[in-house]
Amino acid sequence: MLSLLPVGTRREKKSFVDFVYRVYAGNPCYKDTLMPILKFFLNHSDAFTSRAYVRPIQVASRGEVAAQCVLVHHPRFPVLQVAFFDALPDRSAAVELLIEEARAEARRRGLQRIVAGLNGHVWYGVGYLADGFDLPCPFDSMYTPDYYLAYWSRHAEAVHTLSTYHFDFSEARPSDTVLRRAYSRFQFRRMDMAKFKQEAILLGELSNRFFADTYLYFERDPHDMYRLLKPIRPLLESENLIFACRDGKEIGFLFWHPDFNEVIPGGRRNSALATGVRCLLGKNRIRNAKLNATGVDPRYHGSSVVAGLLGELCSSCAGRFEGVESNFVWDSNRKSRYLHQHFPHEEVRHYKTFELDVREQERDDVPSMTQGVRP
Repeated sequence: MLSLLPVGTRREKKSFVDFVYRVYAGNPCYKDTLMPILKFFLNHSDAFTSRAYVRPIQVASRGEVAAQCVLVHHPRFPVLQVAFFDALPDRSAAVELLIEEARAEARRRGLQRIVAGLNGHVWYGVGYLADGFDLPCPFDSMYTPDYYLAYWSRHAEAVHTLSTYHFDFSEARPSDTVLRRAYSRFQFRRMDMAKFKQEAILLGELSNRFFADTYLYFERDPHDMYRLLKPIRPLLESENLIFACRDGKEIGFLFWHPDFNEVIPGGRRNSALATGVRCLLGKNRIRNAKLNATGVDPRYHGSSVVAGLLGELCSSCAGRFEGVESNFVWDSNRKSRYLHQHFPHEEVRHYKTFELDVREQERDDVPSMTQGVRP
């Protein structure tokens, strides 16, 4: 007997969190560093979630949780997200009930599409892992079990794929000729840590401008970027955020950091304090970096500005790190793929998101459980 459960009380939220750790218990490739993001949504505790419709739900079988997610609808994005999805293996019926409720919620809210694999916003996480299940996930990256793909592929009208890339610093540095061209046209500066808040807000503003046409991206308050980065400020240095400038205006950026997950034990719960201490004390033992985001004003696509940003990255990392892994890149984004494929690299991981069209469903709305739902 399956039942749909609300998640609103402190006890119910604890159950939601505990289930995540149950799914990934003992898996060394899972690193517990993204739980604070989930708690934002469970508690409506930041500005982003306070502006969105957020409804956590669980499906239980004979009183035991089998699947769960957070239904998210942000007013700037006309799609219902099935975010923070987790489920036990061989629980297809529970997942079916969860999807049925998501369809009903989308119709009630006048939405025509559902996206599975987006956790509120692309800055919070996107994509179910499609391979590399035996590889520890890098810091600020998603890790999911292999059986999630089967749960969603049978329902999807469209599947969108993403890839990450790994560069060896001994080979990734642009040529001196290309770098001279970049430095003759553009100026590059590092983040001013004394103005961390302003610099983070600027990063948010530039992201809205540069990624406006990227699939699943939607504009958000630039101040949200500061709120997102503030908890990891003690782990960052000025070199981690590089701006490219032209005529005194920022026209590009590159955000990177050490892969802190290398010093985080996998497959278990980690407190925020313990994680921070491990990252600070173990920083010198980290051998790889994470290229979190790169953005360039569309007017300068195809110019040498990206080479200059990569040159700055290599200058900061060469001799300290062996290589760097990029964040996800949409396979359909030819310009970004060219950036990553232009230099010696290897594809490391692949991800998928799933899109469901609510309009194609002719079944009547299923009864909705509304208690505990926050409007």
